[in-house]
Amino acid sequence: MGLKPGSFDGGILSHEIGHCLGLYHTFHGEFCNGSEYPCDECGDMVCDTVIDTFGDQLREHVDKDTCEFDLGEYTPDPAPTGDPLNIMAYSWSSCMTTFTNGQVQRMLYFIENSLTLQEAVVLTSAATAARFENKSDDTDLAYDGTPYSSVILDYNADDKKDLFISMRDNYGSLQKQMSLTQSEVPTFEDRTELDIAEASWPQIGLRGVAVADYDNDGRVDLFASAESNPRLYHNNNGTFADSASTLGLAALADSSYAGAWGDFDRDGQIDLYVCRGAGGGNDPTVANMSAVRGRLLRNDVRASESFADRSDALGASTSAVGASVAASWADMEGDGDLDLFVGDLRNTGGSASSRLYINDGAGGLSETFASRFGGLTVKNVNSVVWADMNNDAKLDLVLGSESTPPTVYFSSNSGNFNSKGPLSANVDAPTNGVRPVDFDLDGTQDILAVPRASTDHRWLFWNRGAGEGKQALVAVSHAVGFADSTGRIDGITMADFNGDGDSDIYFGRPADTGDFFYRAKLTTVDHPTAGWVGVRLVAGGGNNGSAIGAMVRFYIGSSFEQVQVVDGGSGKGGQADNVLICGLGTRSGSVYAEVKWPGGYVQTASLTCGQVTTITDVTSPGTPSAISGVYTAIPGGEAEFTFTWDTAYSCKPALDKVTLTDAASQPSQCVIGTVVLTPSSAGVTHAVLAKSGGGYRHTLTWHLECNAPCSYSYIVESATDSTHKDPSPSKKITMNVCISQ
Repeated sequence: MGLKPGSFDGGILSHEIGHCLGLYHTFHGEFCNGSEYPCDECGDMVCDTVIDTFGDQLREHVDKDTCEFDLGEYTPDPAPTGDPLNIMAYSWSSCMTTFTNGQVQRMLYFIENSLTLQEAVVLTSAATAARFENKSDDTDLAYDGTPYSSVILDYNADDKKDLFISMRDNYGSLQKQMSLTQSEVPTFEDRTELDIAEASWPQIGLRGVAVADYDNDGRVDLFASAESNPRLYHNNNGTFADSASTLGLAALADSSYAGAWGDFDRDGQIDLYVCRGAGGGNDPTVANMSAVRGRLLRNDVRASESFADRSDALGASTSAVGASVAASWADMEGDGDLDLFVGDLRNTGGSASSRLYINDGAGGLSETFASRFGGLTVKNVNSVVWADMNNDAKLDLVLGSESTPPTVYFSSNSGNFNSKGPLSANVDAPTNGVRPVDFDLDGTQDILAVPRASTDHRWLFWNRGAGEGKQALVAVSHAVGFADSTGRIDGITMADFNGDGDSDIYFGRPADTGDFFYRAKLTTVDHPTAGWVGVRLVAGGGNNGSAIGAMVRFYIGSSFEQVQVVDGGSGKGGQADNVLICGLGTRSGSVYAEVKWPGGYVQTASLTCGQVTTITDVTSPGTPSAISGVYTAIPGGEAEFTFTWDTAYSCKPALDKVTLTDAASQPSQCVIGTVVLTPSSAGVTHAVLAKSGGGYRHTLTWHLECNAPCSYSYIVESATDSTHKDPSPSKKITMNVCISQ
């Protein structure tokens, strides 16, 4: 601090520290005599500080023992001013003992907003904050090429986290996790040629990747976007074969950069939004991208073994994004259906802007970006993630951009993003992707951003002050071990590989750099001392097989902590791990999760600190309501019974059932005994459709020979499995008349 020998005492030391915390000398500015001058421009620019007109000569007019002015014969008019007790004055060191309240507030503000001081706090938080160690050599990861993106998947159902890596300039790579090393780092083996059918090997230039169980068979499948011949790898019990052409996806997903899975029409089958663009090759930028409209592909595999183009649901082509590398689904309104944000890599203006589509509950999507982001600038988006960044139970948007810093756009109670100012990170360089991560397990999501330039390092931003109205994203890259390594990174894949609660990170870099896998580790112990809980969801019944779109609220006792969502695709053509980790910090008490499944059913489960709890879907459709049975006579002696009913929550359509029974004292031609009708019965047509605003409408029609007059009683039933089912009360249907040819 430039202290002279022999001058090391409290007053002078405090004076110099005051400068470090943003304070000026009390004689820094001009005297500004008169009320017309604003006080924050005079003296030390703090309004309750006495302006010092003695300057650096103050002590010459102060008694060293009493610390009072002793002007002697020096009595000018007006009298000079100053405060001999103020630490920021040039008084005697023994007199310099006080700060004013205004000076205190200025120092506190400086501490709370200083990146340097906040990073120093992280450096002294060794007991709770993770450090990251480069453990690339321990992973045995071996592949050729430069990654574009990557994704976590357990494709062989061995409860280990495997990796699929797409390459900008080489063939994609499937990496199976084998085991953990002694340092608790996962090891991998390249299984591309062994576990992917030869005719389906991942070609050069695959782009964004995302996983989902698209056919609800209990095994995770993989979509990989590309300029041409995109892949939809179907999982055949631990091996992959491409089904894109068979299902009509190859032509519909051409010119694609990313895919985001989400059940937008709530029919229990996971749908796919495809980000598309032209001209960018395998390294899209603002300068080289032009428009090719994105596509919304509805999953009709259950009915027709295909995906159908439903891009018309996005509105006119002029309202659709046409140069996108990033999109993500989430229930941002909390109303039980998925909404969609699509980022535009180009600048805003005209039709070249990002889009926010709001779901009406029955699969209708309305574009609302202008009304919900009014007045905010959103441009050159290359990364999109939904996350609760201020722990208010609403999903906010974290956007990465090629030209602006990573920014959080906070969602309000009304679902708008412009009622509270956005929060931006302090980065003066283009980023190539963002991903929320609670690196210190304090219960608040932080942000990891990776560089596009080869000369920049990766950034970690500590999210401070959540819920207090004064949040800040504090750069702590040096503190956690990221600032010493530079180089472009494509894709971020994070997961707790070793089960200790904190996130290890795979960075998309060539394997020969030796700088691509970092283990989260403390400086003094192997595991974090902060508390944490984890949740893994196992879907069933009428929900999509990957539980994508499910929302989990974490509670300690009755106190809400955080909401997280099972991701179907986010970032820059990537996806978050499906195991959700919530940090508890030093808080204690019973912890439980409230799961809102994609179909709307809410389920709670107790959680154990320090463990991942598997929660299995027990959705019950709810007792059928609005039950109706209608008889229709058809010319030619035919007839139809049409049964309709509503359920509050999703079900497994194949388990819908109508049971008809003879009414008492029927004529002989009416006797049918008991007939059970299911979707697979002869003469039956069947449909289950989501209702606008929530709930489901079931329709089962049975074509039969007409025999009138006959009456029957019937019961309708929906179920998710043999245990979770709800039959209706008995109703009556009558066949009144037949119509001959």
